[in-house]
Amino acid sequence: MWEVAGNIILLGAMFSFSTGFASFPDEWATRFASYYKYIPTPKTWVEAEIYCQNLTLGAHLASVHSQKENSFIQQLVFNSTKSNPLIWIGASDWYKDRTFMWTDGSPWDFEAWHEGQPRNFGGREPCLQFNFVKPNSTTGPGLWNDERCTTSTPFVCKVIKVLEFVEKAPNEILPEGPLTDI
Repeated sequence: MWEVAGNIILLGAMFSFSTGFASFPDEWATRFASYYKYIPTPKTWVEAEIYCQNLTLGAHLASVHSQKENSFIQQLVFNSTKSNPLIWIGASDWYKDRTFMWTDGSPWDFEAWHEGQPRNFGGREPCLQFNFVKPNSTTGPGLWNDERCTTSTPFVCKVIKVLEFVEKAPNEILPEGPLTDI
């Protein structure tokens, strides 16, 4: 018996998932098996998501899955700006109020809401804003706020490294003869 591990066979071709792009532009930071890029040009949340998608295959507004990744994004922005501006990251609750989802489809497994957030202050606020600090607050940057999506702010794009595919010829992956032991 033989097996094909970590591969997908589709219409006579095999696509193998790799751990990263062969080369990626230097202006992208890499960490947590992903690439990140701070974009200083203010855009609405929807414009920012479209901008990220147009940068490269698989790019979206950044999703965040741990406190370490949250701190990394805060530091990435600080290193670029020497401040902590409000920015967009890639979550919204457009589909269902208070049920946030990442635009890259990854699981919602971490939160860093500022105290009292999300709250839909003054009406519906379906998009996730990063680096929210209330005036006279003792909390630091990197916390989250729900905000109206029409606000224009800078943003961070992210690409997960596992999106590169390598095509191989079918005869390189399939044995000769009948496929009885699959």
